[in-house]
Amino acid sequence: MKSPTIREIAKACGVNNSTVSRALSNKPLVSADTRERILAIAKDMGWKPNPLASAYLAHRRATRSPKYKAHIAYILARGDITKFSALPDYVKIHYTGAQKRAEALGYTLEIFWLHEINYNLKSLSRLLYDRGVPGAIFATQDFLNEKQLAEFNWDAFATAATAYDMLQPMLHRAAFYWPHAVRLALDNIERAGYKKIGLAIPESMDRRTDYALAATYHYAEKHSARAKRYDSYIFPDTHEGKTTLKNWISKKMPEVIIGTEEVWKSLKQLGLKVPNDIAFVSPQWSSVWPDVAGIDQDPALVGANTLDLVANQLLCNERGIPSKPQLLLSEGIWRNGRSLPQKSLTDDKFSTKG
Repeated sequence: MKSPTIREIAKACGVNNSTVSRALSNKPLVSADTRERILAIAKDMGWKPNPLASAYLAHRRATRSPKYKAHIAYILARGDITKFSALPDYVKIHYTGAQKRAEALGYTLEIFWLHEINYNLKSLSRLLYDRGVPGAIFATQDFLNEKQLAEFNWDAFATAATAYDMLQPMLHRAAFYWPHAVRLALDNIERAGYKKIGLAIPESMDRRTDYALAATYHYAEKHSARAKRYDSYIFPDTHEGKTTLKNWISKKMPEVIIGTEEVWKSLKQLGLKVPNDIAFVSPQWSSVWPDVAGIDQDPALVGANTLDLVANQLLCNERGIPSKPQLLLSEGIWRNGRSLPQKSLTDDKFSTKG
């Protein structure tokens, strides 16, 4: 079947040529209902997207400075945090990675703070639509519930999330590959000469990793040599949980512990010096604490991957909740630090009391 021309599609739809052109190329100023109607009629007439033309247009968008640049929204809901400078280091780097990727593809990335519209996702839908924003990255869902998410008009936008798991609806997601990170951490810990290893993470982190972090550690625990000892504790995100965490540390006293900031604080409260009394590894290494050994999750790459998921949908003229969500994973990098010395090379100058 011969592909219909824009003029033929316009005649069949009862609209002008420019409206059809905008609808088929995902340009703004066309309502979602009109776009869907035109696409349905065009496909019935035998129209198919031209991948070579789409690739060419994407190349032109990325290599020139057009008068109009499509915006992609970066949705943030962070509770009491209401300004960029106060965001966690990971989130800031993630945004920067997504922003650079957007610029390379000819888009602009703009932050939308949900606290400014009282976390009303119906209002957010109208705001994005009125501004001609075709796509959005949901950078966090920790402060949103399923009822709030259900109010967003998913059918009108190309979207992606940055999480291993997500509340309904399930979107395309870009995330960090936790199983590889755990294996990488354990390899480096064992190479440094440690045999008594502990893992302590809060329940919220266990849930956000879709339980992959703890599951991989437990597999290593089950299949470890007899000379090695593994212990783990998934503690509640409560004040009582922090108390039980300290009790667990005091009882188990591993040679090295893989843990979060809450664990670090507990070590300090117990009067334990790192690495003199206990070595420490972070599953979320940050350049803010370069002396702490751990896994660099490369959040800039995760951000760029999330942006790519949105851009690819726009390129393929896709909107709405995907029937088969994709999970795009990236691996991390091991970072050495004085918190995990070779067992015979403990540095007395570095401690939690320093």
